[in-house]
Amino acid sequence: MESEMLMDEVVRLLKQGCSVTLRVTGKSMCPFLMPTRDKVLLCPALSFRIGDIVLVGTATKEFVLHRIYEMGTDTLLLMGDGNLSQMEVCSRDVVLGKAVKIIRKGHEVDCSSRMERFLSLTWMRLRPFRRWLLVVCRFFLNGLDDKK
Repeated sequence: MESEMLMDEVVRLLKQGCSVTLRVTGKSMCPFLMPTRDKVLLCPALSFRIGDIVLVGTATKEFVLHRIYEMGTDTLLLMGDGNLSQMEVCSRDVVLGKAVKIIRKGHEVDCSSRMERFLSLTWMRLRPFRRWLLVVCRFFLNGLDDKK
């Protein structure tokens, strides 16, 4: 119930034009976003493009933070960086916000920086090899978590 109230407030603030910082939950955006490590700064999604990370509200009042893979006239195709094949189709009007910064261990990463755009678009192109790349990423990321 608390997370539902939190997300209601997040939606309200984004619709008012405010920015919101959220802790990442779930592993669908691994390796770019990790639940034990990262937060995202979300702003209202006035515009977006392929490769952007967006917060989308579903009809069942669930929320998804995934990357845009394709853009149609009225629809978007989304996929988590940690997903192998599962994609979501949504209309543009259910996009609530766009990640503009990733806060990782106290440091801010600008989502629109050249390096971040290069890494995310490269990862998207490596989708056919993602199964093996994720195994390697999870092995190294779990090893880093153990050393804390």
